[in-house]
Amino acid sequence: QYGPMKSVKAVLQITPINGASSHVAIDIEYEFKSKLMQMAAGSLMNRAVAKVLEAFEERGRMLYPLSALPNI
Repeated sequence: QYGPMKSVKAVLQITPINGASSHVAIDIEYEFKSKLMQMAAGSLMNRAVAKVLEAFEERGRMLYPLSALPNI
């Protein structure tokens, strides 16, 4: 394996709500090969995941401005 990660698992779930909006959730589990890197990068990974989710929501608003994702 290449890179600093030992494992990464991501699940993105989009659940329609009342046909007019959606709930978006992302669950990411990761483990670095190095325990030191795991400890050091923990908060950075949380911020990176938040940015990915923000970009996903923004793209959803662009594609579906009046329907599927108004309340995100």
